[in-house]
Amino acid sequence: MLSIIPPAVTTTILVAAVLLTDPRREVAPGAAVLSDNMLRHHAAARALAPDAPGLLPVSMPPPFVPVAAWQSGVIADAGGALWLLSWPSGTDAGNRRLSAAALASLPALWARHDPGTGFGRWEAVEPAQPPALRFVVDGIVFPADGTVAIPAGAPVLASRL
Repeated sequence: MLSIIPPAVTTTILVAAVLLTDPRREVAPGAAVLSDNMLRHHAAARALAPDAPGLLPVSMPPPFVPVAAWQSGVIADAGGALWLLSWPSGTDAGNRRLSAAALASLPALWARHDPGTGFGRWEAVEPAQPPALRFVVDGIVFPADGTVAIPAGAPVLASRL
């Protein structure tokens, strides 16, 4: 009877350790769904065949619905080439439910699954000069555009038109 005590204690410790530890994840929970939804929004925006700078009114094709407030717009880069950009709206109340960890995980997911689209964060080029503010996404430099307002630090998908 006493010989069963050490294996029972060991088993209890192992089960407790497995159940109480949080598994390390490369991406945040829910980020895969968020990434897929944003990629579908970007594809719907590309299907509109935009040819002029400005915001695009994009609706997702049925049966898909947006899980966050996505926006898309066309911006010219520093060389004049047009790019389609998609990003999460920073002003919509629906995006408050998105975790910062899930948003931060998006570029890692895109790097593995979407080869033809650039991705990155909307970040100001340093040193920032207010009259000539410029932003960079995946090595592409965009001048500040008054028609498309992207929140600083937002994850962005970019496709050349």
